[in-house]
Amino acid sequence: MRMRKNDVFAQISYKALFKILEIQYEKAKAAPLGVLLGDMNPDLFLEGISADPATYEDFYDCIKDNYSSTYTADVRTAFLAAMQFLRKYQEDFGFELRDVIKAMDYKDFEEVFQTIKQ
Repeated sequence: MRMRKNDVFAQISYKALFKILEIQYEKAKAAPLGVLLGDMNPDLFLEGISADPATYEDFYDCIKDNYSSTYTADVRTAFLAAMQFLRKYQEDFGFELRDVIKAMDYKDFEEVFQTIKQ
């Protein structure tokens, strides 16, 4: 199976990451996370694309990287892509996400992923 940008798996994975980050933001109100959420928000436009389409493109690249190493479109692949995406935004773009990355929990991500998938 070849991944496409409009792939349902990639979209569910992106929305799951957004929801998890939204939950973390509600707890900590960390400004860098608020900025990233503003860029990522898939609910701002009718098409369901992110406010800044580059964030979805970057996330999609992470999905492709992790999918191509396992050829499995599952929660684990989505979680690994989410972690890669957060590290990329911390390292490449200077977002202070160290605490966010530490707080990422696979079981929480899995629960949100399954809820969105339904």
